[in-house]
Amino acid sequence: MGQFSTSLLTMRRNLYRLLEAKRGAVKALLLSVFWLIACSDLTGRQTDIDRQETLRGQLVLWARTDELWTESILARFKEEVGEVVVEFTDLYQDVEIVIEFMPGDQLLEEFITQVNRGFGPDLVLTGARNILVLGQAGVLRDLSDHEIEFASFRSEAFRQVHFEGKVYGWPMFLHTQALCYNKAKVKTPPTTLTELRLQALAGYSVGMVSDFSQTFWGTQIFGGKLFDPQGRVVLDRDRGWAKWMEWLKATKDDPNFILSPDAPALQEAFIEGRLAYIVCNSTWIPAFRQALGNQQFGVALLPGEANQPAGPFLEPSVLLFNRVSNRNQTQLALKFANFLTNVAQQREMVADLPAFIPVNTQVQIDRRLFPIQGVLQKQSRTGVTTPLNTHHEIRDFYRYADILYQQVLAGEMSADKAADQLAKRFNTELNEP
Repeated sequence: MGQFSTSLLTMRRNLYRLLEAKRGAVKALLLSVFWLIACSDLTGRQTDIDRQETLRGQLVLWARTDELWTESILARFKEEVGEVVVEFTDLYQDVEIVIEFMPGDQLLEEFITQVNRGFGPDLVLTGARNILVLGQAGVLRDLSDHEIEFASFRSEAFRQVHFEGKVYGWPMFLHTQALCYNKAKVKTPPTTLTELRLQALAGYSVGMVSDFSQTFWGTQIFGGKLFDPQGRVVLDRDRGWAKWMEWLKATKDDPNFILSPDAPALQEAFIEGRLAYIVCNSTWIPAFRQALGNQQFGVALLPGEANQPAGPFLEPSVLLFNRVSNRNQTQLALKFANFLTNVAQQREMVADLPAFIPVNTQVQIDRRLFPIQGVLQKQSRTGVTTPLNTHHEIRDFYRYADILYQQVLAGEMSADKAADQLAKRFNTELNEP
């Protein structure tokens, strides 16, 4: 009996061990299956990610060139863009990027023609104001439905790619005005309008392009502005523009102060050393620096007055997307646009060619290393923007404003009357009270 009990106990223990072994095998099998499923899911997700990031195809970009740039400056710009292309295609080796450069008027006309035929480049690099022409021609792709993170863009630039409730452009760079000067003639550039006028009276020649847009920068100094938040013209309020026009009228007859509508003549006079100062667009700077050299060419902030800074117009260069490009081409274009505006690319291009102001808010410029670029970035902080949504006929608006400007400067109309007339005509067109 004792022996039988021992044998029975041994059998129970062996059976228990067998069941535990089976449970362990089943558990291991279940874990293996779970792991395989998990790995398969993870691999599938990674494959989806890889598939999303796998870019193929040819991307065509047309870029506007500046009429003042010499062949060597244009070559340098092409070289900089080429280096960006190489870096991008190193990341996406199945992508080919073709870039063509052409004058602005030719670019717009040819782009409209090509798109209407179902062709054309995937991207166009041009000024934001051309969105009005191209948008009304129906050749641009609306980016509103694409998931784009615009938080890194300066708000001044982003506001200028909206038109009729749609997003038609990708901001690239900003341009504005500054005070260019000849270091061989000037020791200390002026910081106020009073100092500028005194220097002109003392023999330091000053040149300024004479039209509404090019001279608007002084309006803010006297407390004036062009638009209110609702998009109405408020040039007639607070007499800011009127006071600035009175200053210009009084100053234009001073010795050595030249107000002229002939921009090329003023540019030539500055390059030849006949002007100590010129109010310059940032796109002119590469040509000026090349002609005068780093030791002779300088850039300063536009003069203000009594803690009121100058407010030059702030104009963005933007990438515009072809309406007839297919889905793959559009994705390529969006990826390349995002690459062009990342911190590294913006910093490199701005450092090598001081005509651009970075649109990426994370790009900060060390003025000790890049004094010209630092001045431009600082000047842009007080710049004035003209959102496209303000009105649909912005070119007509500026043409009419310039007519009134010339009449005021010639003494044929008071500045107050001109401002009132401009506001009434424009706000009436908007059906605003």
